[in-house]
Order: sequence, then C-alpha cells, then structure tokens
Amino acid sequence: MPVNRLIVVDGGSTDGTIEVVKNYNNIEVFYDIEGTRGSARQIGILKANTEWFFFLDSDVILHDGWFEKARKFMQNSKVGAIQGSEISIGLTKDMSEFAYAIDKLAEGIKRRSVDRIIIDTKSRGFTGCVLIRRKAVDDIKIPSKLHDYEDWFIKRYIEERGYQWLINKDLKFTHFHRGGKPEDNFYISYIATFTGFLSLRTVLRRTVTIIPKVLFALCLRPNFKIVSRQIKSQLYTLVGCLKCELSTERLELESKLEIGAGRSPTFGFVHQDIRKLPHIEHVCDAKKLPFPDNRFKEIRAVDVLEHFEWRDIRQVLKEWNRVLRPNGLIYIQCPNVAEICRLFLERNEITDWEKFSYYMFGAQDYPENTHKTGFDMEGLSRILNETGYKVQKIQSDGGTNILCWAKKKQNRSPSI
Repeated sequence: MPVNRLIVVDGGSTDGTIEVVKNYNNIEVFYDIEGTRGSARQIGILKANTEWFFFLDSDVILHDGWFEKARKFMQNSKVGAIQGSEISIGLTKDMSEFAYAIDKLAEGIKRRSVDRIIIDTKSRGFTGCVLIRRKAVDDIKIPSKLHDYEDWFIKRYIEERGYQWLINKDLKFTHFHRGGKPEDNFYISYIATFTGFLSLRTVLRRTVTIIPKVLFALCLRPNFKIVSRQIKSQLYTLVGCLKCELSTERLELESKLEIGAGRSPTFGFVHQDIRKLPHIEHVCDAKKLPFPDNRFKEIRAVDVLEHFEWRDIRQVLKEWNRVLRPNGLIYIQCPNVAEICRLFLERNEITDWEKFSYYMFGAQDYPENTHKTGFDMEGLSRILNETGYKVQKIQSDGGTNILCWAKKKQNRSPSI
C-alpha cells in the first residue's frame, strides 16, 4: 500500500510501539492519553489531508494485494468508504463453537443470519480496516464518549451524505480478537443503545431466544462453557440496554435540530415532530420548543412552515430563532404557491383540481398534514427578515418548492 504519511494516534501504549514506529520515515505521532476510540479516530481524520486515508488498527493485518484490489473502487465517485472482509482469530474455544453452531442453525432454518453476538461488522461497519474518502467525512464530529460504535457513527455519517460504504469479500484482513469477558457486554450494549444501533426490542428477542440457541449449540458441541458465557453475556447486554433506555440518554448528534423530522429523520440532527414516531427524541409543538436559548448551530425545517396558520407564522419563526445560535443557519423548504398557481392555470404539469389541491393544501392524510399558509419567495424573504434572520440564498428547486438558507442576525434576539 502506498503511504504518504503514517499517522499514529497513541492512547498510552506500554508495549514499545512508539519506539518501533520512530524507526520509520514519514511518521507523525499524536497522543490521546485516556482517550477513546472515538477521540482517536477524530484526531486521525483531522490530521489526514489526502483525498483518501486508511484506518488500520493495531490488531489487524492486511492480506497481500489488499490495496491493489481496492484501487478499482476508488474511481467510483459514489463510494465513500471501502471495507474489507474479516477473518477472525483469537476467539476462545467456546465462542468459536457457539458461532459454528449458530451458523449451522441459520442454515437449517434457511435464514441468512441469526443473532449470535452484538458485534456485526457488516451492518455496523468496521473502522479498524477501512479506506475512507476524505470528502465523505468533512466536518464530522465524533462524540468522544464512543469507545465502541464509533465505526457505526462514521458509517452512518458517510451514508447520510450520499456516499456508499462498500464491503468487498475479496479484500481480506485478519482481525485478532482478545476474547472479552461477558461483563464487557454491559458497556457495549449501553453504547450501542445510546447510538441507536441497538434497540430494546432486539435485545429482548435475543434474550428470549438465547436458551434454545445454547441448547442447540450443546447438541453439536458439548462444551458447557458455552452455557455460562452466552447466558451471562446476554444478561449483561440486557441490563446495559435497559440502563440506557431508563436514563433516556440518547446521542444528540452535534448541535443541529430537525423540525418536523417525520418518518425519515436526517442523520446528525436532534429530531422534533408533533407525532410520536420512531427515532423522534422530542415530541412537541414546534411553536414552543423545549430547548434553552441559543442551543443549536443549525436548524432544518423541510415541508413544515406551511402547516401553521398564517397568523402564527411570526411567532413560530421567532421561537425557532430563539433556540438558534447567533449567526446560526436555518434551512427552510416549503411550497411555492405562486409557481403552483401558474402551473395550474397554464395546465402545465398540474393539470387537474385534485393534483392542484394536493400541492396547495397538503395530503391531509392525518390531522396535522394540512397546508394552512402559502409563500412566494418575496414573502418568505420579507417575513424572515422581520423575525430576526438574514436570508443568504433563496431559490426554486426547479419544481414547486422554495429552498431558503438564512442566518440568525447577531444584533437582534427577538422575543415572542
């Protein structure tokens, strides 16, 4: 693999690592004493300045030809990360035998996979051996709390920016596992729940099915250590998940708020909606947000503003302004009523009253999904200026919507 710079992030090693790496050229060492994998990854990303960079953990060995095989995928502009295929060694005998039994069980019931352990490097991602396009992680801020599941955070960040996280079976690497203790699953489960990777429903399903899985494993491999380890591991997993659920602590990704997130919340934001939906952390009316002043650096409101009565629009925009930091950015998307009317009158695209009514008045498939206010670009710009914003850019999306970017004025803090 061609190496432009070798960046070592050391968390306080005592095995002579630093002495060894100093014997090589183009080495830069950065210390992250008492840090986490999350903080170490963040340092590595900040220090890398090439178009692509490679994360390689100290317990990973690449197989021959890894980079040559990966090179062809780098030409695809849609690929943001290239991950290899893991060959695990170092698992204890009972862990290996349980894994073997579960694979056989999956084959027997003709399911592609059956839950066996909390670590799933395909859906979770694995940053111990991954080539990443620098542009795909611009502005990422990995929470330093993440000593586990920082790879899930990075993978989701890249995918939410429209890039593909590619896993190729020909890019082999060997991963040396240290064989953790069952009680380690408490912290791992807590963090997995905290990041949203793991749900209580999934953990409960695994807990209910652990006994038949263990009994099946014993039929194939009569090793009674399987019973002790797997049941203890699953119980610690359950307790860790419950602790996180009961604490109501969730990862509020950066300081960005999505208002009216609905059924498709945007990754990297705290999510608000008036309906109780999956992944919505704050169920409330957007006219009165449960946040302190100047809480967020960015607000996103797509297809939201038109759902308020016209007489309440100033109050709504002032409330959003209150929780936005000075010079913070707000992005608003809403229907362009002038364009909708033009298309209808000209019978261009909007050719009948039903389609016109849908665009103008909303789908009306649930009580809150009705349009009560209409904007054109001039009117939206004017009311934003009146309520404490400075419009940076406003344009049509080429169809029936207005796209608007504005910043909170620093010399004004409107009150309701």
